[in-house]
Amino acid sequence: MTRKLVLGALAAAAVLALTAGAASAADGSPCGAQVRQSWSPEPVQQCPLTAPLSNGWVPVYAQPVGHAAGAPVPGPAGWLHGTSGQYFVCQQQFGGAEYVHPRGWRNNWWARTKSDDGVWGWTPEVFFSGGNNDEADAGLRACGSGGQEPSGPVGGGLPPVGGGSSGPVDAYRYDYAHGCTTGPSAGAKALLAWLKKNYQGSSDGIYNCRKVRGSTKSFSLHAEGRAVDYHENAGTRAGKALGDKIVRTLLASDRAGNANALARRMGVQEIIWNRHIWTADHAKQGMQPYDGVDPHTSHVHIGLNWPGARMQTSFWRG
Repeated sequence: MTRKLVLGALAAAAVLALTAGAASAADGSPCGAQVRQSWSPEPVQQCPLTAPLSNGWVPVYAQPVGHAAGAPVPGPAGWLHGTSGQYFVCQQQFGGAEYVHPRGWRNNWWARTKSDDGVWGWTPEVFFSGGNNDEADAGLRACGSGGQEPSGPVGGGLPPVGGGSSGPVDAYRYDYAHGCTTGPSAGAKALLAWLKKNYQGSSDGIYNCRKVRGSTKSFSLHAEGRAVDYHENAGTRAGKALGDKIVRTLLASDRAGNANALARRMGVQEIIWNRHIWTADHAKQGMQPYDGVDPHTSHVHIGLNWPGARMQTSFWRG
């Protein structure tokens, strides 16, 4: 659980302590007291984290997975967006899943949590502050202790996310609109139902026979009934958080490392939210600045390609 780069005299002292037969270094940054959070039915503890990956985030894996020094970092099921204010339910040791941090320290202890993408999973304790290699956090309770089991299967995978979060993923595809149909597509209606089931908000509409706002030539995906506008207010803290969460969920990598997994399985070809846009034909660029006439600060716009609109992609086929 060594996460901080120890230099100079500290490093020398650590080496001397180890050669002298010392058992382990004391954890100077243990997790805090148990508290209640609305997202967890069990008590959670705030744990100091450090040294996130290059994107500034800390990975959450559906199940513990080994990572050797110098190997590509496995694709996580979700992310903790930063190192401050992060809570965990419990910890457990997985001898066959030692995780080596890109900076070199290692640990086979894992902490149970729920990612900021809404995915239950495990974070390797190489991202915890303080402690030593392959050492448990000094403050975090053990999984199964305290009379309660952590939510979700301990040491196991999570159930597939709508249509499966493993196996082949649908190819990127972008279909431009060419005119007006007669109403909402089946896929757009199903997408709206999925949004209402999973996120507080409301519909701002699907079908609208019109051009893209500010254009006299290009038809909107709404004209073909292939886009959902889901009302969230980016001007409020709660609304922005919900809109951001929808976008993160759609564009997150799955447990196999497939980028934008849910979006691809649903047949999503574009997302516009809060002055930013993502499109399937430029997927690797991620969310990019958007300067269209409508800044999309009052709703998340989600457009489907034709297979998605016809419910022919893997998510809808189940």
